[in-house]
Amino acid sequence: APLLAQIDEVAAAGALAFAERTLVREEPTALAAVQIRDGAGRVLVALARGELVGEWQVVTPTGRAADGEAVALLARGASQLRAMARRAVFDAPVWRRLELTFDAPPIGTPAPGVPRVHAIELARPGLGGCAGQVRLAGPTASATEPLAFTLAPATCTSLTRPLLRPGT
Repeated sequence: APLLAQIDEVAAAGALAFAERTLVREEPTALAAVQIRDGAGRVLVALARGELVGEWQVVTPTGRAADGEAVALLARGASQLRAMARRAVFDAPVWRRLELTFDAPPIGTPAPGVPRVHAIELARPGLGGCAGQVRLAGPTASATEPLAFTLAPATCTSLTRPLLRPGT
């Protein structure tokens, strides 16, 4: 039995080398809301899209202003999230949890009129990137979720950059 277990483990690792690395496919401008939680589940930042393109309202913490450039980087990175590598499991402590709400797709597409909330959990970034997992919502959801991954350092930075302007 130990030999069979080792063979299964090697086969699973080999299959991951060929697994799809694109994890999320959304239109960046369809990002409607962002909620970032710490590893304990406390809400650190909550944003809602404003009426104008690039305008974001800070819901939590109150009295602060959003950094539009940082939110745009987050929207681009998260809406086309691509892993550097796929993993069998995500077994690191959650450092940040991003809950991203995307507008409902238009009529004539799968699940029209239903907004999608994708949850991305990340470990603390290191020099080689960051590990994490994503749970997708809507027609892009997979039966094999959550999808575990390792992100490139630049992608980790775009997802974990502070979203609030300093000093506001």
